[in-house]
Amino acid sequence: MKTKVLCLLLLLPAAAIAAQDRPDFSGTWIFNKERSAFEYRVLAHIERGTAVIEHLEPNFKFSRVYALGGQDDEASFEHSTDGREVEGQEGRWPAYYSMRWDGDVLVRTIRLQTSKGEAFNTFRFSLQEGGKRLQIDEQYKGPLQTFNNVWIFDLK
Repeated sequence: MKTKVLCLLLLLPAAAIAAQDRPDFSGTWIFNKERSAFEYRVLAHIERGTAVIEHLEPNFKFSRVYALGGQDDEASFEHSTDGREVEGQEGRWPAYYSMRWDGDVLVRTIRLQTSKGEAFNTFRFSLQEGGKRLQIDEQYKGPLQTFNNVWIFDLK
């Protein structure tokens, strides 16, 4: 029993240090259309966009506004980065959301239950260029389509 407690006490500081080494995604980010790449063609028509991230580990809050066809499209979400799956809705479909760390990359997964079968939408958040650029690699795999997108944002 003493050995288990000692091991736990030794691991706690290492976990705290690892959490401190993780990137902080907080900031106002401006969509960089020229550097982004979309297989899902509708997204190529985004005219401009801004994303705001409030990241205080383990809480991650994301909101964005895109202009598409002269109309603003807004979306937001809030997750804990602990990997727990949370149930919700994505349009008319049941959805299961989670967010977890993969090294210094933050991974958000949406698992959808559609009438045609299960679909997965995965977003990998990473910081580039010393934290001045945000890259979000998106991969969608569903029963009717599969696509990859690369979203690039510059720190305001």
